[in-house]
Amino acid sequence: DDGEGENNDDDGDDDDDATARKADVCTSELLETSLLGEGVVPSMRDAWARHLKDGARVVPCGARVYAVPVEGREAVHGYRGPHAWRSAPSEGQGTKLRVSGDDRDVLLGGVGGERGGMVGEGVRVPVHAEALLDPRPSPLEARGGGDGDGDGEAKDGAGARAKPLADPALVLSFDFASPSSVPPPSGRTFRHKIKPHTSGTAHGVLFWWELDLHRDGGLTYSTAPRRGIRLPEGAAEPSPWQDHWLQCLYVFAAEEDELPRITEGEEFVLVASHDDCSVAFDIRTEKVTTTKEGDGGVGESKTKRPRTEERSSSSSSVDGAAPSDPRLGAPRNSHVSPERALQLNDARRTSLLREAVRAAVRLGGGPDRASVLDPSDFSLCALLAAADCGVRRVTSLESSSGGLPHLSAAVAQWGNALPPGEEDPGGGGDGGVFRVLNCRPEVLSASHLPTSDMDGHPRPANVTVAEPYYEVLEGWHLQEALNYFHLLRALKRRGVVGAGDDEAFSVPRRARVMGCAVELGADFARAYGRIGEEEEDGEDDDAGTRGGERGGGGGDEGGNKRNETRGEEDADGDGDGDDDDDEVAGADEAPPARSVSVSVPSYDPVSPVAELLVDGSPRSVQIAPRDNVGTFSLIMRGADVPILVLSPREYELSLRMIPPDEADTSDLILSPMPGTLVSYAVEEGQNVEEGQEICVVEAMKMQNVIRAERAGIVKTRKAELGGSLMADEIIVEFEKEEGEEEVDAA
Repeated sequence: DDGEGENNDDDGDDDDDATARKADVCTSELLETSLLGEGVVPSMRDAWARHLKDGARVVPCGARVYAVPVEGREAVHGYRGPHAWRSAPSEGQGTKLRVSGDDRDVLLGGVGGERGGMVGEGVRVPVHAEALLDPRPSPLEARGGGDGDGDGEAKDGAGARAKPLADPALVLSFDFASPSSVPPPSGRTFRHKIKPHTSGTAHGVLFWWELDLHRDGGLTYSTAPRRGIRLPEGAAEPSPWQDHWLQCLYVFAAEEDELPRITEGEEFVLVASHDDCSVAFDIRTEKVTTTKEGDGGVGESKTKRPRTEERSSSSSSVDGAAPSDPRLGAPRNSHVSPERALQLNDARRTSLLREAVRAAVRLGGGPDRASVLDPSDFSLCALLAAADCGVRRVTSLESSSGGLPHLSAAVAQWGNALPPGEEDPGGGGDGGVFRVLNCRPEVLSASHLPTSDMDGHPRPANVTVAEPYYEVLEGWHLQEALNYFHLLRALKRRGVVGAGDDEAFSVPRRARVMGCAVELGADFARAYGRIGEEEEDGEDDDAGTRGGERGGGGGDEGGNKRNETRGEEDADGDGDGDDDDDEVAGADEAPPARSVSVSVPSYDPVSPVAELLVDGSPRSVQIAPRDNVGTFSLIMRGADVPILVLSPREYELSLRMIPPDEADTSDLILSPMPGTLVSYAVEEGQNVEEGQEICVVEAMKMQNVIRAERAGIVKTRKAELGGSLMADEIIVEFEKEEGEEEVDAA
């Protein structure tokens, strides 16, 4: 009937409105080094389902992943763990980073058991492939100190470099250009037949991706390495060097003797799978049989662009093993970062630490007389002192706010059967103690150490050992070293560590900071150069052109826009680059605040109190971070002063910023603090002199007299007598002086 027809028309209008609200173009940059980690696949699936019109343009519209198996017992497999090398020095076998000698047992700071996930859940590590594959020897190998033979070629996969075992292959493709082509949430698995050109153990897979920015082709971005590997036919040329999207290393989690051994010329199967947020790989070296396309079997890998060349099955398994089959590998540690695992797996580093700790213990009187303190996280050197050197009194200070280092120390203590007993007063008897203290350094005293003299008085530690490693500073090695030496100095001052005539022996003893001048290539300069226009001595350099290109505009258009900007800045026409009428602050103007000289002779980053020299005078200042990045509070003698910490470059740029207009409050009396209005001393319409009492505000049981800062006539008493006041709340408003503009006092 007519009513039903009207309802249908209304529904049609609603559909038209919904379609009109949908987008014609979708752009995104949900990408990271391993491609899927920021959720580009589920985001595109949702965009097509709810936000895009049929036939909408999508940027990027597709992506492809290339991969190559690599050998690298230390350079690649070292990211997994931590674990003990099968070929580790015999003297290190007595020190365990786990509860037993079994490599599959609970590791330092880790968890045992298997973990499922696609086709072999391994470890993904962003790397610069050019450095990883560089055939040139490292400085250590060049001096004959590495496991390689000095020419950069590693023996049995050892050394600081990785070695490709085959040519790269196209292993995964993604199409975001239509709703039907976006991969399903269940993920997909692809199997590729690869013929290796080099024999070796596959410790992992190096992979990278390329991105199609236009569905008609011709605009592709690639993260492929620029050297060290031969790209397959049809792959895009590497994009200019940058430090944001790197190549990614997928490290197999299996033990060394469980990893696949690849033989030159004998085909193997490279299995690539993905879900909504990650990519995974596996290698099968069983006899390869060719099957028909689409049956989930093995297909020969293709490197051409068309995605239809791939043999795939979105739900197929590999040789009967389900994608979540734990036999396909499981990481032995999901807590320690790959970079920390690489550090702990470095046999040369551990050997150097072991020898240094032994030397310090000998100088400290031997295992029976030495009192060892390890103020570094994870207790590695404390463990070496107790389990390797036989020291009977060892204290490990775990000051990290996270529980992992403390747990790791407890695991190591248990695994090496180190006694958690009480101290042996006077140093007599056969007792020993390995004490793990979970506290901040500033609360540590000599009484916490398991050593005392014959009268029972606590004695300071006479040996300190550290990697040094601090969880919060991981990767910042210079800061880790400085933190250790600042911490050591503070502990000496408080009598926790021997000083003066009883100076404690320290590992490390000293640090050197090395540096050299370098010339940076054009790619590096482009990646880290300033965005926008730079002008020196009246001459423009090419930074502005780069800024225009990186901002998406053409060089001419960007240049014209920048010229217009400079014209506006020099509106007064005097050629000095500013508008005198606007009184814009220039970079050469001195800051309005008073400058003071501040030096930090002793600052412990883990301590809230810093000893400063302010204009040469010593001051103890409490430092507390505020909400905004780079802002802190300096607290001293009850005063809380907010400060902003800037790098020299940031400070230089801040001087160019136009200061915001500050509200004119000269005609207002504001409450300086929260409190209660006790009394008024003036009436509306009364003439008031500068310094005359206006009112009394009670705060914190003290009455504060508020006085006028200038002469004037009281216009309004804003606050109620006896009422509560907020900080900066208006109490009294004065009439405007002649010539002032009337503004809303609120």
